[in-house]
Amino acid sequence: MESQNEQVITARKPVQCQVQYECHPLTKRFICDICCKLMGVPKFLNCCGKIFCGSCLEKVKSCPNCRAPTTCRLVEDKGMLKEIKSFQVCCPYYLNGCQWTGEITNSLTFEKHIETCERKTVCNSIAMLDIDEDTYVKTVRRKKTSCIFYDGISYEFENSIHDRYICVVCLDLMKCPQLMACCGNNCCLTCIKKWQSQKKSILCPFCPCTSQNYIAHKYLQREIVSFKVYCTNKLRGCDWVGELHNVSVHLSAKCEHKITRCSHCGEPVSDKNYSSHARLCQELPLECPNNCGQIGIVRRTMSFHRSQQCKLEIIECRRHSMGCKERVKRQDMQEHFDHGCKYIPVKCQYCGKQMLKKEYDESHTKVCAKFPAACPNGCGQPGLTRRTLNSHRTDCQLEVVTCTYSSKGCLELIKRQDMDSHLRHSCKKVKVCPYCDQIVVLKEYQSHKRQCKPVECPNGCGKTGLFLRTLSKHRSQCELEVVPCRRKDRGCEVKVQRKDLQHHLDTNCKVTTVGETNPKKQDSIHSKKRMINNSRIQLYKSELVKCVHPAGSCHKRVRPQHMLQHLVTDCYRTRTYCFNCGLP
Repeated sequence: MESQNEQVITARKPVQCQVQYECHPLTKRFICDICCKLMGVPKFLNCCGKIFCGSCLEKVKSCPNCRAPTTCRLVEDKGMLKEIKSFQVCCPYYLNGCQWTGEITNSLTFEKHIETCERKTVCNSIAMLDIDEDTYVKTVRRKKTSCIFYDGISYEFENSIHDRYICVVCLDLMKCPQLMACCGNNCCLTCIKKWQSQKKSILCPFCPCTSQNYIAHKYLQREIVSFKVYCTNKLRGCDWVGELHNVSVHLSAKCEHKITRCSHCGEPVSDKNYSSHARLCQELPLECPNNCGQIGIVRRTMSFHRSQQCKLEIIECRRHSMGCKERVKRQDMQEHFDHGCKYIPVKCQYCGKQMLKKEYDESHTKVCAKFPAACPNGCGQPGLTRRTLNSHRTDCQLEVVTCTYSSKGCLELIKRQDMDSHLRHSCKKVKVCPYCDQIVVLKEYQSHKRQCKPVECPNGCGKTGLFLRTLSKHRSQCELEVVPCRRKDRGCEVKVQRKDLQHHLDTNCKVTTVGETNPKKQDSIHSKKRMINNSRIQLYKSELVKCVHPAGSCHKRVRPQHMLQHLVTDCYRTRTYCFNCGLP
């Protein structure tokens, strides 16, 4: 048997020769049920919708199908007639290898070919055909696409569909086909009504007819709904094949690949994959997993809700990049950020330095130079800081220090406020001078006493309360002191008392110098020089600082640049050690 697009059927030859041959199922609709031959002029019966040969209906009085009288009007089915005329005739000896084909309407060409066919002499083929006058028709059907729309849905048919079943108006497979009584063409019922509603004068899509007479083509409808089609979900994996009228039953009950639209996102989903789609649907309403009380959150916005809105979501501290590892709820984040986070920047209220709170709590309070500190001696001095505490302890009256003369051998430890009482009453290395009330080292006491003993001025000025150490200063100012003339360097060798020196210079001094400065004016110059020297002395004294010996100040004031030399050589608190015994 040949391919699906080429079937051999029994034909009604124009020269009235007939053969009997079994037809392919796809071509049975072209066979008349009365004569069992290929229809010559197919005509449509309105009673049952069946199609028979026009010549066969003239010989019968009732319908062979429903037994209704054939007095009704017979309409020629021009659509089927065009399809029959499209058939091509093949040579009766095509099984022996003859490839000739011709049109079914051209009988002269067919007869001429049989007379001259080269395969006619083959005995086997004559025996197989049994009758030399048999005529075979080879249907060469045009290839049509198997995907056609029917009722607005695209179906893939198992076999190709002929143009006879296609509506010429909507170009889809006909639904409720109607046979036009005027011209015998077929069309969809909806297309006819739409055409007649738009065209008021011409009411037939095929011919210029003004009548609205059309008949339901039940026979064609039964053929259409009996076509084998694939499930509309074939591309999704469904392998069901059945008749067209059973598609809706299959989709509604059995097809696992049926596409339904998700009620939340509207996306088409098969029934088989609906449960998996529900786990991924971005529009599915969900409840917050943190139980924050908000419902109806779609999956698409759930991540945004948890990352930006949910108050019970546990999130990282905003200072995570700086080292904070704590995770707290969003509603507690501000409280954590204000009080609990150790990585927020703070400013020391004492020194003004910017740092993290963790550094401030752990280390800065222990090393801050301006951090408040209390004197360990309990003196109660206010305003002390860590920086000034050491300098305060050098002056604190309650600080326990060694004796001022520890270098001389006194090793007692006493408070600074009791130092004067200790030196005057209990220290065995010093004594108090009875004349000047000064504390003197025991070894220097005798020499100091001799110098400190009160003496009188040798000039007899009557000044009392003089000491040996201050006598030279008094004599430099005493009015009765004999001093040389100011012009000694010029040759005057006279010596007079200081009170008579000015008189000597004015009257008795024999040495004169031209242009000598007036004594009064010179005295004013000397007074200015003395004022300058005194201011320099005050400035010098103002720059002096106390001794900074670690064992305690020795109460002497020296310049800062001379402090090291003082501590090494002059400060009595600096211990020196004997080279022989090693004792201080």
